[in-house]
Amino acid sequence: MSIISFSIIIPTFNRPQLLNRAIESILNQTYNNFEIIIINDGSTQYLEEYSQLKDKYSVYKQIFFFDKNNSGVSATRNFGITKATGEYICFLDDDDYYLPNHLQCLNDLIKSTNYIPGFYRTFGLLLLHETKDKLELTHKADNEHSVIYILQNLVLPINICLNKFILEKHKFNEKIKYGEDYELWIRILIEFPLFESYKYTAVYDRTRETASTGSIKKYWEYVKTFELIFSNQKLKSIVPNNLRKQIFEKYYSWIISNYAINGEFRKNVKLLPKLIRSTSSNFVLKTYFANLFRSLIN
Repeated sequence: MSIISFSIIIPTFNRPQLLNRAIESILNQTYNNFEIIIINDGSTQYLEEYSQLKDKYSVYKQIFFFDKNNSGVSATRNFGITKATGEYICFLDDDDYYLPNHLQCLNDLIKSTNYIPGFYRTFGLLLLHETKDKLELTHKADNEHSVIYILQNLVLPINICLNKFILEKHKFNEKIKYGEDYELWIRILIEFPLFESYKYTAVYDRTRETASTGSIKKYWEYVKTFELIFSNQKLKSIVPNNLRKQIFEKYYSWIISNYAINGEFRKNVKLLPKLIRSTSSNFVLKTYFANLFRSLIN
């Protein structure tokens, strides 16, 4: 039985204090055969703090820092993949962190499959207003296709582990602004099996999110991503039309909600005709007034 080696890729941008927490969460793992690859994606602030952080961790031979021009999270993760030497690659955003059992659970899961190449995942906790809640509530059913499961559940990069050779073949699409992880997960799961550990091993920190986190233009980018996903001909026999419709209507509903209650109507009025063409005037009006009414009574 071989000893499993992990490479953890951390893109970072202007958040050295949070990055420090992420690094410490890896150093506190109960399983210690890993390397940490930290890529500074062209930070413009806190440069002195970032330099101090590099000095602090320079004593660790398994921690590597790289600096590059700003190019976004997808390009940064792809860059990290090229620098990784571990057989298995994990991801950690600089504002999230692992629980001490993360790598050990992945190690046990990989061994339990007899090292079958695949898409390995654990479950995560949501940190919101200083409380931790379980993020995912459902497990994949035995007869459920992995793509269907992924499309209906939140699966974050911090919980994912993949063979390096898979990520050398399937890279993050650097042209996608939002939902780049889902687009990659689905490409991989068309070809490779999904394996889950039902243990909670990572924390997704949303305490700094604001009302601007969700916006009309952002949700339109998600729509574009799913249009790209469903353009994959291999999905025609996998994803039923009603599920495709549900996914698009979810994002359309969020867009309309922003029109109704977040004061974004005037800023994004040019997108309204496209929304009506993509759905129908009845859908837009019904959803708009339902959201408006809900905001008034809350």
